[in-house]
Amino acid sequence: MPLFQMTGLSGSGKSLIANLLKDRLLAINLKVEIIDGDEFIIIH
Repeated sequence: MPLFQMTGLSGSGKSLIANLLKDRLLAINLKVEIIDGDEFIIIH
């Protein structure tokens, strides 16, 4: 399973690019999951 990681400053367009990529990948019937670092929590 490929993993694409985007990093950059706040407001630089990472979420926009991720969502555009998601739309294109879904259009060719690939499964896509976006994990937003602001919402991702690891509990130990």
